[in-house]
Amino acid sequence: MYQIPHDAALELHILSAMMYEPNCITEIADVVKPRFFYFEKYGKLCDSILSAWKENEAMISIQSLSPAIQESGVSISEIADGMRSIATTRDIRHLGTRLKDIAALRAGVKVAQELIDGSRARESQDIRDLLALAESKLSKISNASIQTDTMRHVKHYLVDYHEKLDNLSSSASKGGIIGKATGYRDFDNITAGLQDGELIILAARPSVGKTALSLGMAEHVAAKYKGATAYFSLEMEGNPLVGRLVASKANIEGTKLRSGFLEDKDWTNYTMGVGQLSDTNLFIDDQPGLSIAEMKAKLRKLKREHGLEAVFVDYLGLIKGDKNLNRYELISENARELKNIAREFKVPVVCLCQLSRNVEQRQDKRPMMSDLRESGEIEQTADVIAFLYRDDYYDKESEKKNIIEIIIAKQRNGPTGTVELAFMKDYNKFVSLDYSSKVRQLPEKPAETRKKQYRRG
Repeated sequence: MYQIPHDAALELHILSAMMYEPNCITEIADVVKPRFFYFEKYGKLCDSILSAWKENEAMISIQSLSPAIQESGVSISEIADGMRSIATTRDIRHLGTRLKDIAALRAGVKVAQELIDGSRARESQDIRDLLALAESKLSKISNASIQTDTMRHVKHYLVDYHEKLDNLSSSASKGGIIGKATGYRDFDNITAGLQDGELIILAARPSVGKTALSLGMAEHVAAKYKGATAYFSLEMEGNPLVGRLVASKANIEGTKLRSGFLEDKDWTNYTMGVGQLSDTNLFIDDQPGLSIAEMKAKLRKLKREHGLEAVFVDYLGLIKGDKNLNRYELISENARELKNIAREFKVPVVCLCQLSRNVEQRQDKRPMMSDLRESGEIEQTADVIAFLYRDDYYDKESEKKNIIEIIIAKQRNGPTGTVELAFMKDYNKFVSLDYSSKVRQLPEKPAETRKKQYRRG
């Protein structure tokens, strides 16, 4: 007898993973359906888990679901064994798709069996009817399991193009910013802002200012637009990251914030800065060693609850991936996946990237594409690549003290060029050059400071 396609171990693994790490349900809720399970008891339990998850994700556990497990006919020990065997839920999306494909194959086998049972038909009309019915059923199965609605008439794209052109025309009179404004006027003038669906790479050598620039962009987007801005900090913990944001927003020197010695006017600025930051829609995730799958699960939840405007990742080299891949392959895969996130969520994704030491070997140390560390795939995949360069990083006698060049070396849908910003290192912020000169003209601060305690509320 032909074995009906199914995978009992796969079905149990998926159910166990859903209870082992409820966060992963977000990753597969649109893929895994109770009807895809071959074993009825597993399908019943899946239905109970999904229903409980929709009500309260925090309540998903083997203890809280114990009545549903017993009612479905699955034993508690079966689920417990399944949970103990789970090393990671990183590949849960792939496993969910596999479950769906096997269910589609079972449906196809059923149609084939119906053809076999009807093969005794002798009349031509009966044969044609039998084949037409089988073709219709197989077509429905294919439509349900394979995305077949991606072929669209050119008119569909013409409508979208007209809307975009109309927006371009209206925004031209407002400075030409059609994407998300970063708060850096000269940068926005070249890029027209951060564009939805694009991957933007900010690359530099360590300590040049990548994090400061990305934080400034993220804070501006979070303050200006309604949806959430997600900032994945894979390198730095949340508290020191927020310290940088406060220094920038409140115009307080970072050394003062680290020591706690603030003047009265500093406390006033601090209170105003903290209030302004609190009103933004900025969400920071400082969990180290995140994978792309984990990022996507978090972003789906964030978008469902708050909407989503932009994603920032600090930085590419710290994203985890398949251990079987070498470093070059891993960076390449993660770069492609970040681009997929931009397209799937229809938001700009800004990712920081380290440059290789090759730049140190040249007389002109301005970065080039070949300096992107560990992968040529970054150059191929990214829509915008911007390098940060500080002349005084290499030449201490440089006349361009604290002047940052942002070299836009690639822009798929726009011009390339270089813009300059002033880096106010004490405040961890980038500003336009004219603003920087005004700040330098402010009267010198008194040396005497006193410590003051800031109370919440």
